[in-house]
Formats: sequence, structure tokens, C-alpha cells
Amino acid sequence: MRRTSYALERWVALINDKIKGMLKETHLFKRFLIYLIGLFILSVGLALFLQAGLGLPVNSSVAYVLSRIISLRYSVCLVLVNVLLVFIQLAVLRRDFRPVSFLQIPLSFLFGWFVDLTCRLTMNIQPSGYFANLAVMVLGIVFLGLGLSLYVQTDLIPLPLEGLALAVTKKLVRFPLYAVKRALDTALLLTSALLSLVFLRHLEGVREGTVFAALFAGKLMGIFQKHISLHFSEGLTYHNSRDSAQGGNHGK
Repeated sequence: MRRTSYALERWVALINDKIKGMLKETHLFKRFLIYLIGLFILSVGLALFLQAGLGLPVNSSVAYVLSRIISLRYSVCLVLVNVLLVFIQLAVLRRDFRPVSFLQIPLSFLFGWFVDLTCRLTMNIQPSGYFANLAVMVLGIVFLGLGLSLYVQTDLIPLPLEGLALAVTKKLVRFPLYAVKRALDTALLLTSALLSLVFLRHLEGVREGTVFAALFAGKLMGIFQKHISLHFSEGLTYHNSRDSAQGGNHGK
């Protein structure tokens, strides 16, 4: 009788473990799916900015200027810049650079493909007149905010620019993450302006759209997060490093 009871308990425990494993796998799949959806929506936002022609968000402006200088597709230059940012992380962190961070490279290629695809999907959007361009730009900001709200909440692999901000914050612990992000954005903005003025002889990729994206994309992300709260648990790859980088005191 005791053996039967013990065997039954083990059988129930085994089934319970199997169910928990299946639920965990389902949760991971859902999380990864939302992550991809967020990245795709981000790429739609960038494509709309391209169609608007009023400048690009700061984190994409260098790639755009580079595409105009060397006559390559914007999506290809975006991949090149993002891969470069990964190797800059490696130079900053050195031995502290985690192998999992190399996943940002295939992520860069995937995001570049998303951008290439969405540029083709939106190629028929050709606004006529400044106010039409402005309307398309505003729509692009909305897509950026929505994409960011989904992508950030999954807390999976960061895009390379965010990964670089985390790396610098980890190395220079006295600086909060938000300050490092602002410094990097400023550096990218100046780099875009300098490259365009030197090689194109005029300012390219940095216009009022760049300013509006900097002012409102983050705010829209916060609004979307209030209404689309995913309640994900601890991050699978970057949660702990983000906490340590911020020293437990700094907000995003």
C-alpha cells in the first residue's frame, strides 16, 4: 500500500513538472514573439520616417548619412553600424564582455531585414507637401513608441546601441544609464552632422524629425506601456546585467 502511494506521488510530481516545463516554454515563446513584433513595429516607424523625409531618429541617423555617402541601402548601413557598436562594446568591456552579447549581431541582421522589408511595404506612401510629410512623421513616432513599449518589456537581447549604453554604464558605474544614453545620442547626432557636412556638403538625416523623435518617442512608449502591460518576469539574458549596471538605483 505504501509502495503504491509512493509511486502515485512520484507520478503526480512528474506530471506537475512536465506541466510547469510546458508552461515555461509557452511563456518563452510568447515573450520572444512579442519581442519580434516590437522590433518589426520599430522598423515600420523607421520606414515611415524615411518616407516623411524630415530627418531620422538619432540612433538611425548615422546609418542614413552613411548610406548616402557610400550609396548603399539604408538597411545594409544600419546593420554595419549596429555590428560596429557590438565590437565597441567588446572593446569597452574586454573580459567582462559576455558571449551571449554576440547575439546582438544576428539581431542586427534581422532588424536590418525588417527595415528593408518595411521600406518596400511603405514605398507607395509618398506624401505631397510639408504637412503631409509631417503627418507621416508623426505616424512614424507613434510606431516607434509602440514598438519600443513591446520590445523593452520583454527584456531580452537589447539592440546594439542600448547594449553599448549598458556596457559603458557597467564600466563607469558612477554615471546613471539615462545620462550615458543621452551622451551616446549626442555623440551620434554630432557624428551624423559632421559626416553629412564633410562628405555631402549639406546637413542630411538630421532635421525636425530628429528632434520630434527625441522629444516624443520615449513619452509615447511610456503611455503605451501603461495600457499594454505584459507583466513579464525576470529577464532571460540581460536583466541581471542591467540591474548591476544601474547599481539598483538608476531608472531608465
